[in-house]
Amino acid sequence: MWPELTATIGVQAPWQGTIRFKWLVRLGSSQMGEFLEDPAGWIAARYGGGKFKMNLHHGMHFVNTKNFRPDGDPIWRNAPELVED
Repeated sequence: MWPELTATIGVQAPWQGTIRFKWLVRLGSSQMGEFLEDPAGWIAARYGGGKFKMNLHHGMHFVNTKNFRPDGDPIWRNAPELVED
């Protein structure tokens, strides 16, 4: 895996009559092992159900996006939001 690869995971959240993404976690390539084995299961176990988006970046370059919709209670509502650097 590329050492500069990162995955940022967010969830679609209602906000002031519209939606926005609440960014939850950024995984470096060395932290992605369990996530890559079962992405939807990994998300559901930590954040519950909802409409999630994962953005892949290589350094500062956008690579791809993938959406996930695991079932379950939206426990992400109580999770802290990722603070951008």
